[in-house]
Amino acid sequence: MSEGTKNYLLQRPQFTHKINVAKEIVLYTGHILDAKIQFAVSELNFMLLMASILIGLSVFEERRLHIWDRIVNKRKFVLVKFFAHYVFSAVMIVFNLILFAIIFDMQTPLKSILILLSMPIVSMLFGILIGLIVQNRAMLSNTILMIVMFMGFFGGALSLSPYCQIQNL
Repeated sequence: MSEGTKNYLLQRPQFTHKINVAKEIVLYTGHILDAKIQFAVSELNFMLLMASILIGLSVFEERRLHIWDRIVNKRKFVLVKFFAHYVFSAVMIVFNLILFAIIFDMQTPLKSILILLSMPIVSMLFGILIGLIVQNRAMLSNTILMIVMFMGFFGGALSLSPYCQIQNL
């Protein structure tokens, strides 16, 4: 443990007892994450989150052009839009994971794949909601970009977590 980490942990009372009483040996048995893998996975998450802008703008433009008013079954219309954008996102995920395997020799755990497949769902639901509510195109883009910035951290952090397999001895 580095001195900086030890000092940081000693400032927290819940860790002070563990550090002073017993030394823990931590074995890392997971895939070694380098900067290329972390950047690639994080950027893939940001691309998936940006799908919310595509679907949000699509819904917004149809409302602005009064196409929305002429649609009889709005629920089916939104579902078709959602699934079309989700298929696009799934193709992008598969394509990128194949490239990551070829270029970085990266084996992607199933948990990471499931997290990557869930990110567009959350993203597109926000995009549809904002596209239905907001009246201004600039406001739509800015609102979705703020949501993407907030969610980007979670997507990058969550999708990398299954790579880490730490065992305490």
